Amino acid sequence: MVMDWVLENKRLQHEKSQRFVEVFGVPLRRFMDPILGFDIVRFDDQVIRPPDGTSTRDVIVERYGEEAVRLVEELIGIKEE
Repeated sequence: MVMDWVLENKRLQHEKSQRFVEVFGVPLRRFMDPILGFDIVRFDDQVIRPPDGTSTRDVIVERYGEEAVRLVEELIGIKEE
């Protein structure tokens, strides 16, 4: 089970690294843990830094666009319908 998570997280990191850098200007590896996956809290604290009362999603849409939101959603495991 843990090995499945590790493999999936490694796959995601490999497949999304270049696009992540293109969109956010920072390496994806800084926010990926092999077992836990994408560290959205760390990403939020270090990159997005939303003002009080503003959601991370809203800031991402405003600064980077809807495609960036979809990229982050995929990294945290939200599947597109």
